[in-house]
Amino acid sequence: MTSLLNSVFSSFSSWSVSQQPSTSPSLKDTKADSACDLITALIPPLPTEAEAVEAIAKLDTAVELVQFWNYPCETHTVKTADSYILNLHRISNKRGETTAYTAPRPSPKPAVIVWHGLAISSEAWVCCPGGPSRNFAFVLADAGFDVWMANSRGNKYSLDYHHDGKGPVNDFWKFGLDEMANNDVRAVVHYVRAQTGRDKVTYIGYSQGSAIGFAALSMDEELNQHVDMFIAMAPAMRPKPLANAKVSYIVDTFSPDILYKVLGRSSFLPFADAARRVLGPSNNAVLVQGALEGIFGWRCDKWPVRWRPALYSHLFSHASMKCIVHWFQIITTGTFSHYHPGADQSSFVATAAQSSCPPVPYPTRHITTKMHLFAGGRDNISDVDFMRKALPRSAVIDVVQDYEHMDFLWADSAKDLVWDKIVKIIRDLQKSS
Repeated sequence: MTSLLNSVFSSFSSWSVSQQPSTSPSLKDTKADSACDLITALIPPLPTEAEAVEAIAKLDTAVELVQFWNYPCETHTVKTADSYILNLHRISNKRGETTAYTAPRPSPKPAVIVWHGLAISSEAWVCCPGGPSRNFAFVLADAGFDVWMANSRGNKYSLDYHHDGKGPVNDFWKFGLDEMANNDVRAVVHYVRAQTGRDKVTYIGYSQGSAIGFAALSMDEELNQHVDMFIAMAPAMRPKPLANAKVSYIVDTFSPDILYKVLGRSSFLPFADAARRVLGPSNNAVLVQGALEGIFGWRCDKWPVRWRPALYSHLFSHASMKCIVHWFQIITTGTFSHYHPGADQSSFVATAAQSSCPPVPYPTRHITTKMHLFAGGRDNISDVDFMRKALPRSAVIDVVQDYEHMDFLWADSAKDLVWDKIVKIIRDLQKSS
């Protein structure tokens, strides 16, 4: 503590001297450098990796995770057109700086929305114990962007809605990709525009976060005018068959009606939070890794095993069963399509083959927003060939060889191979606009 105070006093003394009249041509630079030294001295040092692993595994919220690394964090509440209440987490400045609730409008910083994948939350962007440079949201904030981490309806931060009193409360869970695309994406984009005073925002979606982005932009022509760039990491449109043969058999054979009867019609993985608390970080990490490898075939070998207790403590959140069924429909019909209204009665395959009105594909070739996709060469969720046909020819698709689905979130090499490129894309876009 004494050494820190001495450092602060020394920096302040140097800065004070620089305030005296001088004919030196470098006076302005001296002031700036000394002020920066003072700010740096006041920021607590980064924890060691071991300390971060232990602490992050015990933290419960995205706000706690952001503040753990000494970044400013704001929580914003958005109401959708169908009365769902979503919470956004905003990182408006770099490490050690303040929030921007009273920032001037329009904001001088590019506004960037980052949207998580299926059954996870905004915590996924800020829970890596490897330090700020290993967390995508912090990389964006340190690059000078105004970062807005979205939370889809149904996850731990978006479990409320204004019930009209007409239907059962359990109606909350009657949503899939259609509702998130039609309502959540639109509400968040326009809220961020209103808060920042910027006409356009950049949208970055991971996995399902990209899927609802594709769907929203394909159906809403006006929305395309307010998203200047759509960037997708591990993009999901029509996933390939699952690696686990037994799970694939269930998807192909059992009807949605049976799945609903067995698993219910409300929340998928409702026990995840309780299981984490009972198992503890280390045992939970073993269980989660076994599930990821057994069901999807993901080795998750691009980040250290020692990070898993921290990372996997923030991996799963609530999702709706209808959303899971919607994805099963997409896999078995081979189309990136709206939820089929008759999908509750028969098998997915039978529904597509027998119905006089098969699932309606999202018109993704109608998207006019600029698009840049980053897909993994070993990702069995991202079907690059399908996306090349489904998207406009102007869409840029980069394939990161040897990357699996989750490597875009936490791989030790993600900053060099993907994130820095995204930063450059956004900066180049701002220069050209």
